[in-house]
Amino acid sequence: MVLIISEQNDFFTSRVMQWLDYYDVTKVVRVNENTEIGIEYISEKNITLNINGQPLNFDEISYYWYRRGNLNLLLDYFLDKLSNRQLKSQVKRFLQYEWQKLSEYLYYQLNKKPSLGNYGKSATNKLINLDIAQLCGLKVPKFVISNKHNVAKDFISRTDSITKPIGEVLPIYLKNGHYKMLTSGVSADKLLDDNPAFPSQYQQKILKAYEIRTFIVHDELYSMAIYSQCNNKTCIDYRNYDFTHMNRMVPYKLPISIQKQLISFMGEVGLDTGSIDLIKSIDGDYYFLEVNPAGNIEMVSDSCNYNIEKRIAEIIRDECEKKDC
Repeated sequence: MVLIISEQNDFFTSRVMQWLDYYDVTKVVRVNENTEIGIEYISEKNITLNINGQPLNFDEISYYWYRRGNLNLLLDYFLDKLSNRQLKSQVKRFLQYEWQKLSEYLYYQLNKKPSLGNYGKSATNKLINLDIAQLCGLKVPKFVISNKHNVAKDFISRTDSITKPIGEVLPIYLKNGHYKMLTSGVSADKLLDDNPAFPSQYQQKILKAYEIRTFIVHDELYSMAIYSQCNNKTCIDYRNYDFTHMNRMVPYKLPISIQKQLISFMGEVGLDTGSIDLIKSIDGDYYFLEVNPAGNIEMVSDSCNYNIEKRIAEIIRDECEKKDC
């Protein structure tokens, strides 16, 4: 049996499953964020979950693919009989913590099996990754993080700069619309004089020839060049999409030395799959920006005709043939 943990709206997972069906890998269970999960039995020797009313014995799982998302237990059912709002809130917090520890154990057991992806590595630290990338020989942009106005102003005055979140972007939703966070240019005259401010990141702006998105699975690299530099909307961040004039995206082959450094980086951070963002500068240098273990794959696959979903299905199929899935 193949177990896949994903999200309901992740169409890439659906496409991999279509290829698995084509390859006659028919014993596939997909768990999404809205899948009803129960615990039938856990002991030191065996684990059996209940997935949408059906038992799932971990001993029957031959391959595990963590694509994205998490195992969710619907807690409201256990709280319905509590009428005291304050008590209900605190009990819910306790149950959430209990489920967190239980799900960590389930992922731990799943990772013992032949697998692709890792829930424990799905939320990475960008600053740590920049440091590890340098240790692997990759170039990274210069940056400074500070809550001092004068520190930020000094850095910006010495180099063209951008500002970006230290972690992941989080959209802000309001009643009549929403704000989205993007990497953007910054100048000293735009800085507020408030001191101290919340610690913010300022990064060297790399004059780019183009951006590169590389998807890695094991030691296989699938790269795409994104010609975003000539569009005012996308020249700093291609994710600020211009839907009327979409950026040209073409297959790309990284130099062997950069490929080896990226594979070394993935090994150091403990990832067997992920999407890496790079910039090639107008000087010909390659700069590592970040890795997303559960990032978009279909953009690279479709734009470059790589058919990555087929390749991932083949990886799962080949392992299943050893285990008679």
